[in-house]
Amino acid sequence: MGINDIKILYQQAEAVKTEMKVVFLKKWIFAYKGLTARAQQFACEHDIFWSTRKELDALLDYLNLRPLYSFQDGIKS
Repeated sequence: MGINDIKILYQQAEAVKTEMKVVFLKKWIFAYKGLTARAQQFACEHDIFWSTRKELDALLDYLNLRPLYSFQDGIKS
């Protein structure tokens, strides 16, 4: 995932904070294969968490939930 996607998330989060007068908002994005280097840097600078497919599947496994569906090969990983 590239930096433009991360910037859009950041702008949306800022709009939510302004419009809804949120006290606390955590920004977290799912990036199937991870982030580009520039996107990682931007995310770190703006307190944005991200998870890859592997990390999210590990969390789902820990919670005894099924893994994400794989659109690439049509089977669950």
